[in-house]
Order: sequence, then C-alpha cells, then structure tokens
Amino acid sequence: MRATPSRSERVAVIAVHGVADQRPGATARMLAGLLVASPSSDARYAMQGADEMTMRVDPLPPTPPAQAAMATARAMQAPTPNGERPLGKAFAQSMSSDRHRSQWVSGAPAPAPPSSDAGVALTEFLLFKAARNGTPATTYETACLHMTRSHGGSEQPVDVYEMYWADLSRLSDSMTRIVAELFTLMFRLSQLGRDTVTAAARQFAGAGPMPAAWRWLNGSQIALDWAFSKGLALLVLQLLMLALVIVPTGAALRIDGFAELSRQAAGIALPAIGLLWALYWFARAPAAFAGALLAIAALGAALWLPPAHAVVGVLWLLLLSLGYDWLLRVFDERFPATRFVGWLLWPAVLAAIVWAAGTIAVDPAPGLALWITGALFAVELVLLSLVAWWGFAGAALFVWLVAGQAASNTPGFGARASVATGRLGLFVSMGLFLVLTMTAWAAVGTALGLSVGDIAYRPLVFTAHAGQIVPASEFLEQRYVHSTETFSVVAVLMMVLVAHLVATAFPSVLAELQAVRAEPGRLGRWLTVGYRTLDLSVTVTVVFAVLAAMAAGAMLVSARIAPDLFSTVHRVLPFLSDLSQDILQPMIYTAASLTVALSALGGMLSRYARWLRAPLDVALDVDSHFREFPRQGIPRASIFARYYALLRHLSEQGYDRIVVVAHSQGTVISAELFRYLDLRAARGASDADEAAAVWRQLRGKVHLLTAGCPLRQLYAARFPALYRWVLPQGASPLGPTAGDVGVERWVNVYTTGDYVGRWLWSRPAQAPEDLSDALVDEVAGAGDVYLVPDPMPALDGLPERGVQLDVCLGAGAHTHYFDAEQGMVAALIDQLIATSGREEAERPAAVSRVA
Repeated sequence: MRATPSRSERVAVIAVHGVADQRPGATARMLAGLLVASPSSDARYAMQGADEMTMRVDPLPPTPPAQAAMATARAMQAPTPNGERPLGKAFAQSMSSDRHRSQWVSGAPAPAPPSSDAGVALTEFLLFKAARNGTPATTYETACLHMTRSHGGSEQPVDVYEMYWADLSRLSDSMTRIVAELFTLMFRLSQLGRDTVTAAARQFAGAGPMPAAWRWLNGSQIALDWAFSKGLALLVLQLLMLALVIVPTGAALRIDGFAELSRQAAGIALPAIGLLWALYWFARAPAAFAGALLAIAALGAALWLPPAHAVVGVLWLLLLSLGYDWLLRVFDERFPATRFVGWLLWPAVLAAIVWAAGTIAVDPAPGLALWITGALFAVELVLLSLVAWWGFAGAALFVWLVAGQAASNTPGFGARASVATGRLGLFVSMGLFLVLTMTAWAAVGTALGLSVGDIAYRPLVFTAHAGQIVPASEFLEQRYVHSTETFSVVAVLMMVLVAHLVATAFPSVLAELQAVRAEPGRLGRWLTVGYRTLDLSVTVTVVFAVLAAMAAGAMLVSARIAPDLFSTVHRVLPFLSDLSQDILQPMIYTAASLTVALSALGGMLSRYARWLRAPLDVALDVDSHFREFPRQGIPRASIFARYYALLRHLSEQGYDRIVVVAHSQGTVISAELFRYLDLRAARGASDADEAAAVWRQLRGKVHLLTAGCPLRQLYAARFPALYRWVLPQGASPLGPTAGDVGVERWVNVYTTGDYVGRWLWSRPAQAPEDLSDALVDEVAGAGDVYLVPDPMPALDGLPERGVQLDVCLGAGAHTHYFDAEQGMVAALIDQLIATSGREEAERPAAVSRVA
C-alpha cells in the first residue's frame, strides 16, 4: 500500500514533450489521459476542467558575473544582432565558436566567467549571447488542466501543465523550411564534429599546452571544416549559378526575337520605374531631381544603344547576382564569412563570362549564344579550382586521419568518442554534399545538353589537344563523367554507413510500428551491438573514404599536370564511369520521387506518418541544442527562458510538489536547465539573481521522471567533453545523480529497442581506464537492463531524497511511452505525485537501482 500524504498537498505536473511533430497541448492531454486510464486500484484521477493562461517570457539572463562581462564587452564592441558582422569577427567565428575562446566576444577584452564545467559554461554562453544580442520578451500561451486524485476517501488537487518547445526548435510543415533545414544540417554536422574535437582538445590540454596529437587533429579538423563550407560548397554554388546562365539562355535561343522583345520591355519599364522613384524622393529637391533624371537618361542609353543580346545578358546576370546575394545572406547568418567569400568568387566568375563571351566564341556572329560560350569557359575555371581544392584536401585529410588515430590513443572513452564524433560529423557532411552534388549535376545534365544544342566550343583548360573544337554538349558530358566517376567510391561508402545504421535500427522501427512482437532482451542486445560497432564502422569507412578522396584528388591533379599518366590510369580503370552511372541513376530517381512526394504530401505525412520524420527530428533537436543562431532566437536560450517562466509561475502559485514528466529531448532540456539553475543557486546568494532565488524556493519539491532519455547513449557518447557529469570517472554506479540536476527523485523508464535513449545507470566498465563507457549494459543492482521488473517497483521502500531508479518497460522503441496502456508509467507517475514528503528530513546518501 503506497503512502498517503499527511495533508492534501497541491501538486503540479509538467509534461515535456520530445521528438516527433508535436502539437501544442497534446502531451499534457496525453499524460492526463494516461493517469485517468491508469489500471491502478489504489487511486483514481478525474479531469475537472482547464484554464487558458498567457505568461510573459523574458530572456533568462546569465549569472551576474556574466552580465558584468557582457556590459564590458558591449562597451568595447557593439553586438551585431542584425546586419553584417565586422570582417575580422566573421572570420574568427567561422574558424571556431566564441565559446572556445578565453573571451566570449571576438576581439573584445571582456573575459568569460570562469567555469570548470563545460556543459554549464555552454549554457551560460548561449544565455550571454542571447542577452547581448537583445533577444526580445515574448509570450507563452498554454493551459492548466485541473485534475483530482482520489485515494482512501480523500481528494488531492493535481494540476497538469505543458512545457511546449517544438515551435522554438522544430521543423514546420513547410517544404521550404524543411529543405532549408536539411541544407543547414548538412553543414552543421561538420561544425558539431569540429566543436567536439576542439572541446576535447581543450579538456585534455587542461591548464597546459595542448598535446601534439590533439593540436594537429584540432587544426586539421578546423581547416577541413572551413575549406568544406567556404571552399568546396561555394565553388559548387558557382556551378549552379552557371547552370542558371546556360539553361535559361538556351531556352531563350529557341524563341524568335526574344532578345529584342526583352530589351524593349526592359527599356521601357526600368526608366519608368526610375522616374517614379525620382518623383517620390526628389520632387522637392530640384538639384537632386535633375541628377536623378541624368541617371535615368544614362540608364535608357545603356538599355537602347548596345546590341539586344548584350543588354539582356547583362540584365540576367544582375538579376542572378541579386538572388545569389540573398542566398548568401541566409547562409551567412548560420555560417559566418560565407557572404564575404562568396562575393570573392562570383565577381571572378562574372568577369570570366563577360571576357569569354566577347573573346573566344567559335561562331563570331552576335547573339545570346555568346553568353553560353562565356559560361562554359567559367565552368572550366571553376572545375580547375575544384581540382586545386581536392589537391589541398587530400593532404589535409591524411594529416587529419593520422592525427585522429594518435589522439584516440589517449586513455579513456572520452578521447575515442570525441575523435569518432569529429570523424562522423566531417565524413557525413562531406559525403552527403558530394552525393547531393553528383546527383544534382546528373539531374541537370539533360537540361544543360538540350540548352547548348548544336553550339560548338573550344575548351581552353580541359582538353588533351589545345584549340580542339568540340560540341558543347559533348564537353559538358565529359566534364560530368570525369568529375563524378572518381568519387563514386565515396557514394558507396556512404551507403555502407547508412546500411549499418539501418540494420541497427530496423528491428526497433518494426517495434515502433508495432508490426512484430519482439523479445525484449534480443531487441535490446541487437541495438547495443549496433551502437558498440558504430565507431569501428565509422573509422573503417573514413579510412577508405580518405584514401578514395586522396586517390581522386591525385587523379584530378595528374590530369592537369601529367595528362598522359591520367589517360593511362583512366584506361586501366574503365569501370569507374559505369559504376558512377549505376550509383547515381537510382539516386536521381529516388531523390526526384521523394521531392515530389514531400512537396505534394508534406503536411499529410507530417500529420499521419510522423515516424517518417523521427530521424530528422532527432538530428535537428540535437543540433538546435547547440546552435548559436539565429542571433535573437537561439533555441536553447529561448527554450530555457520559457521553461524558467513556467517554473517561476509554479513557484508563485505555492505548489508543495512538482513532478516533471519528460520524454526524449525534453529530458535533456529539463536535466540541463535544472542542473544549471541548481549550480547557479548554490554558487551565490545574491538577491539580484532572481533565477537563483526562484530555484531555492523550488529546491526540495521537484521530482523527475524521464522516458527515452538520450543523456547517456547519445549525448555523453557523442559529446563526452560537455557531458562528463553524466558518466563521471570512478562513479559507482555509473551515471548521473538526482543531486546533479537538483531534484529529489529521478525515475527513468525505457524500452529495450529505444534508439534514442535507454538506461542511465550501470556498473562501470571492467577496464580501469574505460570507466566512462556510455554503452556499458551491466546493471547497478541485481537483474538485467533488458528485463521487465516483476513486481512493479515501489518508491515507498526507498529514501525520500537522492534516489535514482531505472525501469525497463520491455520491448519497444522511442514512442508510445504515454499511451493509455502504459500502466507501469502511470503507476510510477502516481507514486511521485502521492509519496509523502518529509520536508525537514536530512538528505540521505543517494540510492540507485535498476528495476
């Protein structure tokens, strides 16, 4: 029989959702429904009503020392929440996040507040950055569900709130946003790998100099990430821009009189628009109006005097430049220095187009075809730049691989995990980009071939015989084949890694869909083996990928400096071309089909087949947790501000007990915020620190239940420098404590096939130097992490405070934790709500169990 409170305690329950496409209020209603449907015979829950509420959400300020540092930094250097960063600041931030500097503001002598805890320092930094950039106050509209718990003839009020954060971090149903986030995520994976290596290098350096292996690894990782996002990506963007010159020009050639008609339309419309603009701004300023009229006259002359094809071509290039600049601005917000480097490349490409259009055309007859000739020459120059890039990348990748292998020999799980995360981030980012580029080029190849028609072209760079005239379509086809065949191996290796992940998660996906009845132990051990071998799979894949990239780079460079040798090698390896085509063709059809399906059915799939988006949502949740953009809407800072506003409201309402029920990423958000607030409250007693004062009022009242928590198997395993507190060296059992996050009790439930998060506590690994292994599945007490407890665990027999408890729910995956049939989850929540508190009791030693 569970204990009944000595008095009718007022209890608040906070429901915190996790991955999938959540809707506002859905998690709170689901949790309330679970309690109502609970099969428990001891207590009954009933819904009494709901009150709508709107809370003001002010930005959660950093600690007072950080605020003082912010004031000093603001005096020395103004923030840039909008507009362009100063060039030096942009380049500094493109190399490394500000949080890795002794100063949190590039170029300003304001020191960052000291913190020995990297995870807390990251939270403080993101709050600091959000406050410094002037994040505005917002509102949070939610509802409070009023329930009663009936037990033994007495009733206890229970109010259910929801901490909804999906709108601050998650995708919408818009295909435009989905595509933009996919592109952002593709480059962000490389940045996450870079930042993980930098954090580990700083950790192992301590107060002294960085070890040589980590210094070389960190430097090469930064160089490769920068060269990838600012070099390779922007060079490929130039090819896309050139395709937008060739294809529309080719289409225009098939319309009789297109150039003259376009010139006439522009010659009338643009001066008319200019005149209206001058009348609006300068009608009462005669001198300025006269100057505007002269400018309009000059514009008219420029539109009517030159040949029509020259006017139309220049106007189209100007229009493309405007679109190019808009795209660069979007990416510059996420990846500093992108716009500056992009505008170093595009003017050079424009100059090459204009020069070649008037100089090297095979057919001197004027016409729009001259612009195609100019664009083809620019294609040659961009491809030559790509050859030079791969020459650099091959050498840098070799240094990176060797340095990473040396750094991974540093004792401890954290070193190996950090190196593996760096490899995974860079390889997946570059691999996805190469596959996407090859697929896109193949997809537009037909359009390019049709656009150039029967135009002849004399290649100046990519030709074995100088001055040879070839059909432009044949030239483009050869450039596509030679540029993609050497990277087909990378596409194959990407498929190998994807196959590993699919094989690992496939049984769990079937359990997610409830398509099969899985045996809990078998399902759990399969997933564990897949995760244990992931780092080995990544290492082997990366080794072969680096060798392939080096070979590809050598072949591309040799084709320029030793064409005879290249021709010999190319004849020896004729299967590469066929392999390239065989790989890319299904990719093209698959990508095209998925694009059409998502565009037409995106909203329906998001609503009725949410599991399809679960992997993407998981990746975006993890990425958003570390993002430093947008500058006035940093996800973690915005989420923590809303969460803190809710906690402050509960504190003002005077609840006796607060039970937080969190799922998936919501467990990470809850644990990180509680831990930050608890450490903040413990470090200083300043009355000016409102956040610390609020947490002191809540201390001793908060209880936590997590479901599918990724703190151990995902965050601590992939980002060990930031999450050392989850797997502390020498801890027994191995895992976080309730005291770490400032809660009274911490109950963690999981299913054996949950691919996001499972158990939190276990015995340490056997090897003394490997005490922080995130995947150790030996339990802390008697039993097995893959067995369902029988009988159901009771909290009454455990101390009131400082308790951690793992509970296995059996076979399953990452969803369905709060479904109506989850009686064990409902019973555990009910125990956290009902267990009587001894407010004056001494805090006993922490107790951990695996039930």
